[in-house]
Amino acid sequence: MVTSAMAQKTITVKNANDFIKAIGPNRTIIIDAKQPLNITDALYSFIMADKISEGDTYYSPGGSEYEIKSEIDEIKMRITDFSSFQYNNTGVTADGIVLPNVTFSSNSDGMGFQIRNCHNLTIRAKKGMVTLLASPRYVNVLEFIECNNLTLDHIVMGHTDEGYCDKGVLELDGCIGVKINDCDLFGCGTEGFQINYCSNVIINRTNTHDCSYYTLHVSNSNQVRFNDCKFYDNREFDQINISDTKNISFNGCSFDNLQGPLFSLNCYCQFVQCIFRNCQMEPITSQYETVNGATLVFSTTMFGDTPLPAAKVAKPKIKAGRWGDGETIYTLTQMDDYCFMLRSDDGKGFNLRCLSADKNEYETSSTIGLENPIGVMGARIESQNGKDLIRINDDGGELLKSFFYLGK
Repeated sequence: MVTSAMAQKTITVKNANDFIKAIGPNRTIIIDAKQPLNITDALYSFIMADKISEGDTYYSPGGSEYEIKSEIDEIKMRITDFSSFQYNNTGVTADGIVLPNVTFSSNSDGMGFQIRNCHNLTIRAKKGMVTLLASPRYVNVLEFIECNNLTLDHIVMGHTDEGYCDKGVLELDGCIGVKINDCDLFGCGTEGFQINYCSNVIINRTNTHDCSYYTLHVSNSNQVRFNDCKFYDNREFDQINISDTKNISFNGCSFDNLQGPLFSLNCYCQFVQCIFRNCQMEPITSQYETVNGATLVFSTTMFGDTPLPAAKVAKPKIKAGRWGDGETIYTLTQMDDYCFMLRSDDGKGFNLRCLSADKNEYETSSTIGLENPIGVMGARIESQNGKDLIRINDDGGELLKSFFYLGK
């Protein structure tokens, strides 16, 4: 069923074949299915059917001879060397339907697909939750590349079989304006989320669990928020991996039974009203922690049944606005009551964290693009010739850099 509302289409599908065929820009795809949709089966019917015919003979790399059957299950059972069935990576089904926003891929474990340059796309369940499955463990269940204004709503995603994996559940690359609401991502995928070079990504009330290697990776992105999400029963390496990303936060989220080092990150990250239980992590004793030079901020967060002690420092005197070192102008942005971010237009700078009750002593970390200082340094707010001054000192107290306040 297809209905039009201005330029936006609404398409209702009941099986995996029709789901893939419906993918395109400016549309809402409603999945009306009580049984899981196996994407891999649909890809076999699209790709294999125009490559082989019933009665054809296929020779495996080891020389064994198989007669090809018409049933998809027979094809999957007998053919293990999928590299013998290469194709031109275009989205064309066996019956000639062109899919301009879909590309196919293959590896030794089976078939996968990617959704590319598909803007203003919503995929949601008609009622309750619907399930999308992938059989190969070396492909993502869903992968979106350079798709803007994307929404996923009430979707369960995962792989059919447990085992060694090479890909995760959901991957976003170069996407802008993504909303994921009330979804469930499960392993054996290596991880639930892989988010690269994206901006304005909001994940609401979504579970990530039973992944075989990690919980999530976020890199080179901006404005990523996880709200009221649950992360549990994932293993075995670094769980929360965040790199070169700005404005990322976890709000009202819970982290349970994550086996492996909890954090691997190099940038500012905020956890607000979160709960950590039975996770492999170093003791958190203050509102601010530094991991690999990155600042983690914990606000009203629980560790097991123990709340984090409230910060005992007073609000700082430092002023948000423009600061200069005589060569470059920096913008100082207030992240919360006690933490600031000082950055130039080309992204160089560091974070400042208030330490002392007299509001003048600071600690700096997350140095980006500046020569010398390495690791955590000291900073102090002073007044010189009637101007406010930020002094950055090394561990021995020697002056490294000064910044003067220039105004709003």
